[in-house]
Amino acid sequence: MKIRLRHLIEFQLYFMLVIKSFISIFGLPEATKYILDINVVLMIALALPSLPRLFKDKDFRKINSYITAYMIAMVAIAVVKNVPAGQIIWAVRNNFFFIIFFFICTIAMNAKDTERILDNIVKLQIYNVICVLLEFFVMHKKNDFLGGMFGTAQGCNVYLNVYMVVITAYTVVRYLYKKTPISTMLMVVISNVAIAAVSELKFYYFELGIILIVSLILSGKSSKNLYIVIFVLGALFIGIRILSVVNAGSIDILSSFDSMAEYASDDFANEDRFVITRMTSFSQINDYFFNNKIIYKLLGFGFGFSESSKTFAWANSSFADRYEDTGYRHLTVSVNYLETGYIGLILFILIFVMILFKARKFKDKFEEKYNYIVVLSQVFIIVQIANFWYNAGIRIEIAYLSYFMLAMIYIFANDYKQKELENKKHNLNYTGPDIKVKS
Repeated sequence: MKIRLRHLIEFQLYFMLVIKSFISIFGLPEATKYILDINVVLMIALALPSLPRLFKDKDFRKINSYITAYMIAMVAIAVVKNVPAGQIIWAVRNNFFFIIFFFICTIAMNAKDTERILDNIVKLQIYNVICVLLEFFVMHKKNDFLGGMFGTAQGCNVYLNVYMVVITAYTVVRYLYKKTPISTMLMVVISNVAIAAVSELKFYYFELGIILIVSLILSGKSSKNLYIVIFVLGALFIGIRILSVVNAGSIDILSSFDSMAEYASDDFANEDRFVITRMTSFSQINDYFFNNKIIYKLLGFGFGFSESSKTFAWANSSFADRYEDTGYRHLTVSVNYLETGYIGLILFILIFVMILFKARKFKDKFEEKYNYIVVLSQVFIIVQIANFWYNAGIRIEIAYLSYFMLAMIYIFANDYKQKELENKKHNLNYTGPDIKVKS
């Protein structure tokens, strides 16, 4: 039986989405998750003959070349800075495996399979809700320890948050384009605002607002504005009511901008430790780690310098042993800034910005049935960039889903160009009778 890349991609996504619950709830060994790494290596081996196509596509070759140059530069600088080889390898696994998976998706997937997979990922919300109910009512988990189908390990709600953003954006945008029934969209939004309350994902309410506002603006579907605003406001009311019961302190934080700012910038400092926060991460890293040296601000300590691994000693850094409890690994911006400085962080964010603007250029090219992909890509990327300051979801296994979403505009653009090519060939090969038009 021939192994097809698109089947391995599909397996990667489904397995990643459920394996955490199988480990935390059903007792599978922790090492089971490394099947994802084995699958990526297998995909790389199968995709090697096709990888040169990345640099021949006139629409995307500049972006692909930029991304490749970025990865090479980060590794090269780390080698120059004498970062241990094991930590560099682990950093490649924790960062570039996702980008390589993204590249493989762009050359192996088609539009039809992509839509089918995303529809199935939305259906997994049923399993996710069942896991949430089991964890909350039977296992008595909540907040950072309640992750639904992503298990109960601390920080599992980061995985949950990314999944919730993906299925919310997908169903809201498709509803606006009459591709998803209102019942599905409401099921997703209402269940997510309730889950956000018990897992203390306060930021999801802002993400929901961003998804709604940006989707309406970019789609121009003004006729549905009133309905969807009413539905989302109703869902938010339900979520806030649940939040007030299970996490009353969170309501106080959300009650004013000053409270939110104080919460986001409180470093909980004392004589023994401090915690890097969302609003002050750059200044904290400058003061505590870089000693305000300009070279570190520009290039950081080196790609992989602060890597952490509980499984492989060769991949774990002494920096992580000493400073992991500061939470520097909890935010994309803090760990990227620490390792690659302002230059590396900006270059990384530019990957998403470039794809965002490239998506806009396809607005008038796609057939009507695929126009929603342009809006969905832009909505997701905007929320994803905002999340760099909220969590480190782009550096853990759930990033496979994020990069799959990032690959959508490539996949649908390739399908569009393939159909255009087939139409041209059909017209050139047409041997039917001449058609005469009466004057």
